[in-house]
Amino acid sequence: MAAIVSILIIGGVLSLLAVLGLRHGKGRPVRVASQTRSGRPPQATTNSAASSASSMRVSESPAPPLESPAPVGALASKGQGHERLSVLMDLARLKPPPDGASLLEARRVNLSSSGDILKSAEAVSHLVCRRTMILKAMSGLSQEPREMTKLVVADPTLAGQVLRTVNSAFYGLCYPVASVFRAVLLLGHLEVRNIIWRSCLSEGLGADQGPTREALEALWQHSFATSRVAYALAKSLNLAAPDDVSTAALLHDIGKVFCLKTKPFVGMALYGNVGFSGLPKLKRELAELDITHAALGGEIVRVWGLPDESRAVIGLHHMPSYVDPQEIDGDPRAVGVVYLADVLCHSTSKPTPEFGDCPIYLPRQAWFKMLRAQDGIEQLCTESVLQAISRPTPAAETAGARVESVYPD
Repeated sequence: MAAIVSILIIGGVLSLLAVLGLRHGKGRPVRVASQTRSGRPPQATTNSAASSASSMRVSESPAPPLESPAPVGALASKGQGHERLSVLMDLARLKPPPDGASLLEARRVNLSSSGDILKSAEAVSHLVCRRTMILKAMSGLSQEPREMTKLVVADPTLAGQVLRTVNSAFYGLCYPVASVFRAVLLLGHLEVRNIIWRSCLSEGLGADQGPTREALEALWQHSFATSRVAYALAKSLNLAAPDDVSTAALLHDIGKVFCLKTKPFVGMALYGNVGFSGLPKLKRELAELDITHAALGGEIVRVWGLPDESRAVIGLHHMPSYVDPQEIDGDPRAVGVVYLADVLCHSTSKPTPEFGDCPIYLPRQAWFKMLRAQDGIEQLCTESVLQAISRPTPAAETAGARVESVYPD
């Protein structure tokens, strides 16, 4: 009899608890955010049943939608943009611009000591003209991989260079690429265009061998990176011709390349370690060559017949640290973009032994104002610019399988 009474009391208590639980939860089922051992989502249950599984996480409302990623310029005000930039770059190396009064003489062009360099530039001008036709045709293809492949395949030397590049350790692909189409698809139009330029100059000047080989390779890698970042900056700032700006960025150190090839001893003393050309380095150039690498590069592309705008950008690409935008010839926005791309790329590289303490100069504030980035360099670093600064990964690697079904080899 006592056992029966105990059972009735326990049953009454349980019923009362169940009623109170339903009133508190208003009879609504809740979702349990975990899964069953079988991997299937558990069935909806009431609060009374959920109380027996207190270890599970309970969600009574749908999860908020994911926010679309904000550009880095917007994140900078929250401190997140600065954190992301500090991971990629050594921001402590960025210094205010120096007093440039003593460097204004660098604008002069004295070619008395550079005649042999310009003769070398003239010797490859026919190759530049021939490849320039390919480059112009490529710019008008709207970056269509199949048409770009036809242009590359028509030049066997160029096709071989594209395949060697995409299979190099720099890109770190886990499988070899034997198809030119696949290589073009993985690299993208900007990288293919840069390879065309390098192939053209390597063919005309000879293979990079001897003591200057490592310096030239490092210089080309820096030039490729600067071209990518300049293109991203030009696009984000809505410049009229981002392809032209990125070409000027690719060739911004072409004076160094020709000096290493034609004056290897002087070139190695000046450019054996690829580093930012601050005021001390530019003064050494004037002492050794009577001209800076920037002014020399402007003269080289003049020999090749490149547009005056490109010549001005290359020849003046270090001026933003020394003069204001209104004091230079040509398009100041293009000059500013190439200089900032150069600064960003140098700040991601490790300091070189010889010029490790050489600061990387920011442009004068007037240049940031002209580019509508009064808050500084972080405001210009959008997501696309950050991706360009990072080590390149073939962007089409994932999309390649889908596109190949449309454009078979």
